[in-house]
Amino acid sequence: LGLCPEGVPIVLAATKIDIRNEPKTIEKLARELYADDQLSQFKLVSKKEGQALARQIGAYSFVECTSNDKVRIGY
Repeated sequence: LGLCPEGVPIVLAATKIDIRNEPKTIEKLARELYADDQLSQFKLVSKKEGQALARQIGAYSFVECTSNDKVRIGY
């Protein structure tokens, strides 16, 4: 990744997983982050996609979490 020295363990974290099943919240977040002509670029990452990215970058671990419920899922 070039962001830290070689050999430093990387933990990839997926946040805000509580909104995956909340279309109105997803739309609101997309509108806060993107201009109207860029809304189609907003995409939530699935667990499988996160796990694949973690493998691709050689991450030590992949975790999913949400601060709303103080939940951490997966190791």
